[in-house]
Amino acid sequence: MSRMATNEYIGAKRRAYAEAGPAKRRRILDEVCETTGYSRKYANRLLTGSRKFRERKGRGRTYGDDVAEVLKRVWREAGCPCLPYFKAEAERWVEEYATQVDTFALGGDDPSESFFRILDGTDRKTQRTVLSPTWNRGRHATLEALRHIEGRFPFAILALHPDNGGEILNHHVAACLGSRADGPFLWRSRPRHSNGNAHVEEKNRSSGRQLFGEVRLDCPSLRDELVRLCDDWSDFRNLFCPCRMLVAKERRPDGKGCRCRHGRPRTPYQRVLDEHALTPEREAALRAYRARLSGMDLYRRVLRRLRKIRRIQAAYDRARRAGEDLPALALRATPSGTAGHRREGAQPAPDSRRMS
Repeated sequence: MSRMATNEYIGAKRRAYAEAGPAKRRRILDEVCETTGYSRKYANRLLTGSRKFRERKGRGRTYGDDVAEVLKRVWREAGCPCLPYFKAEAERWVEEYATQVDTFALGGDDPSESFFRILDGTDRKTQRTVLSPTWNRGRHATLEALRHIEGRFPFAILALHPDNGGEILNHHVAACLGSRADGPFLWRSRPRHSNGNAHVEEKNRSSGRQLFGEVRLDCPSLRDELVRLCDDWSDFRNLFCPCRMLVAKERRPDGKGCRCRHGRPRTPYQRVLDEHALTPEREAALRAYRARLSGMDLYRRVLRRLRKIRRIQAAYDRARRAGEDLPALALRATPSGTAGHRREGAQPAPDSRRMS
């Protein structure tokens, strides 16, 4: 409402408020707050005449709705600090609002011995996800997977935000990243906040487990096949599979849970282009790469690679159960410091375990 209309409205409600009883005053106060958007205390002072309405122009808005929404999400995930504290570290918190990384195991129902894990890197702004296999959780293997993931992103990674797992938070990875002038900044998650890496944890399920299921892959010679499979699957998910992002989360009026609102479905590829964060050369290269691929052909290639991995792993399991010598290829592919077979006395995997 205009200033004159607000003055007239408050004047009319002030007379009605003075003559009303307690119940009617509450209803008038609710109506004024809903109409003007004022707080109850300020509206009460206007209606009782202890404060005169005047319009405060102020300096106006500095940021648009899109920037304000991002800052709100960053503020919530930073632990909801008070404004002076958040303002002092806002730049760092915004930098942290970048790429989350996490691993999930391909050990099936048997977590003993050595097996492959998948390192998942997810950009929180565009939802671009890249997978890469690692043998166990060793520092060197994890660092190699991180380098591979970084090379698969079309833009520079400013910050890495893992959970507090030792496969990424270690001196080996920190020293390598710290030695690079343009290297990503390594953050750690907040203690006692299990949802600190919610974006990548969700992608572990929707992108990783959807492909592999609950299986055990422990044949060392599968590494190259897994790298190619993860690259093809990442391209298929990023270039051809739309996904939705949470844009608002509001508490329900009855206080029971929250109401979530999501944006329209878009592919991570389209979100990257909409951000206008790429150089013209990189954007042209990304568009050309997308034009060379076919979603259906890429998905069929993923299925062929997955069937090949199943056959190799099944042959490896049969040879191990029969007590035969393991294939020489598997022994040569075993990373340094690991064994190509189970320890003596270890129980073989149950026959009922199969890939989903």
